[in-house]
Amino acid sequence: MRLEGKTCIITGAASGIGKAATLLFLEEGANVAACDISEDALVALKKEVEEKNFAGTLATYKLDVTDREAVIKVVEGIVDTFMTIDVLVNNAGITRDQLLVRMSEKDWDAVVNVNLKGVFNMTQ
Repeated sequence: MRLEGKTCIITGAASGIGKAATLLFLEEGANVAACDISEDALVALKKEVEEKNFAGTLATYKLDVTDREAVIKVVEGIVDTFMTIDVLVNNAGITRDQLLVRMSEKDWDAVVNVNLKGVFNMTQ
């Protein structure tokens, strides 16, 4: 249990790479603050974790990483719950796979906001 007693925030934690990281960190004894925009996916993650005997503790937070005020509020809640933050896995990200000439400005803005601004918001 290499992460015993450490608190880890993982964004995009309820699916894909974020989910795999969440499960691994829990297995290694970490307290994991799993953040994701999908409340349904967070509920499913929590249910899956409850069915396993992990050494770590899971807390879930619905979070849109592009919303600066929400990020501040969630991080304050994580600190209130776990008293510290030791690791940040900035995993939240989206794609809008298209040729650039076909991509709408709305899709471009969404990708930039999640993949860049979200990292900025969480890291700061």
